[in-house]
Amino acid sequence: MGDVMIDAGYFLRILARQNVNFYSCVSDPLLNEFFFTAADYSNEIIYQTACNDKAAIGIAIGSYLATGYIPAVYLKNSGLYTVVNPFYSTAKPEVYGIPLLLIVGWQNETDIEKSTSRNKYYQHDELRIGPIPLLQQLRIPYKILGECTEDWEKTIESLLTIAHNEFRPVALVVKKISFSTTKATSTNRKVIFNESVEKIK
Repeated sequence: MGDVMIDAGYFLRILARQNVNFYSCVSDPLLNEFFFTAADYSNEIIYQTACNDKAAIGIAIGSYLATGYIPAVYLKNSGLYTVVNPFYSTAKPEVYGIPLLLIVGWQNETDIEKSTSRNKYYQHDELRIGPIPLLQQLRIPYKILGECTEDWEKTIESLLTIAHNEFRPVALVVKKISFSTTKATSTNRKVIFNESVEKIK
């Protein structure tokens, strides 16, 4: 099946119908359209930038404990490696059972991309691990956006049903070309950049 192109704004609205209105994030070039579109919907959703992936998970866990609604965390596939500890110590079903929707940007999707983008994505190549093997090892249910045989909206609904019923994180792995271009205002882009810088200080 060919890759699916999805309008980022429509994607956010579909998640909103499932009561996913809180997002914590670490910037990822592969999720730029999703990231900037979220800024355009800042009056309808809450998004919080984080200085690193573990902080993003912690923010999302706090949101769930405060509201009872499943939050979304978007991060790079290398970020999965860094969130193993908070997953095992807090979010996994056998501990506190925190339902989360992980939206993971699939860096270095192919061997060709690895060889041609080594400088840009060197940290991902060095880890020698992609999102799928690690998700399987962590026993996190996942779907790949763009390879779903069924309707992608139903795919998201089924993942969130698992998260809600089993009190566990689930993951939506996003390919490089999954989101269509949605222009965000330059003002929003500047605000996001400034917020990210403040988090690092």
